[in-house]
Amino acid sequence: MRNLLEIESDFLTSSEVRGHLNLSRIDALAQDIKDKRKSQFETSLKYAKLVNTGFEWFKSEEGQRQFQDNGITWSTEDFYKKALGISKAHFYRVMKVAKVQIESPEIVSQYKRQCTQAENNGETVERSVAELIKIANGTSTGGNTSSQSETMISFSIKKGIMGEKGKSIRYLTTGECKECNTAFSGVSESAIRELYNVLAKISSELRND
Repeated sequence: MRNLLEIESDFLTSSEVRGHLNLSRIDALAQDIKDKRKSQFETSLKYAKLVNTGFEWFKSEEGQRQFQDNGITWSTEDFYKKALGISKAHFYRVMKVAKVQIESPEIVSQYKRQCTQAENNGETVERSVAELIKIANGTSTGGNTSSQSETMISFSIKKGIMGEKGKSIRYLTTGECKECNTAFSGVSESAIRELYNVLAKISSELRND
């Protein structure tokens, strides 16, 4: 998507300009987003902040003066296509993520906590900037976990009592008991089995109500 004129290409190779636009770090993080699926969410947050910082400089008097002094006049479209090599939709999605982080950091923190809690409860979580934007817009349906609907009963012990992350057992609608956050070290198998039996009995009675 970077169809650059020679004068534009030369301008963007300037270390000063690349520094102001964060292009080296942005390019590196863009590659990280593609290659590191596990850390994609956190990397995407960092990427959005850097893009926002670069765009703010581009719009500033200093930024515009440097472009003009080099005989270059860019629109916003030129910025995201030529400097970043991304589409309009991608650019505005990134800017929305940056805006949420700047204006509503509590939303980001809450979303991360919810994802961590779901993981601690044995859920499969897909951290997503798209879901973060939905939460910020008030349109989220809570679709970032894949097995939440399977849980019928859960039993949890808070962190500090049985390790840093705490422990939990879930009784699924399939009749299966699932142990989360590794085994209950220090607890006998018979005690855990009795807990399973209690959860199964509660589930049975609930089904018959």
